[in-house]
Amino acid sequence: MYPAYPTPRLVAGAPLTDDVVACRRKPVNAADYAVDFSTAELRRLREIFPTGVCDWSKAGYGQRPLNGTWQALGGTP
Repeated sequence: MYPAYPTPRLVAGAPLTDDVVACRRKPVNAADYAVDFSTAELRRLREIFPTGVCDWSKAGYGQRPLNGTWQALGGTP
């Protein structure tokens, strides 16, 4: 119902919930992309992201599932 506007994270594959603060990383793999990289382009991509790219298929660091549907401090609202 609420429109989601494209942000860099969403365009990069983040979940629509946008609830991942610190993503887990994976090595750059050319097969993960719908384009063909030249050898130089792939080398440059790996130089830009030496620790890898976000793996949006995994929960973020420290991310836990919700504990119920309504979050409240100090007991029942």
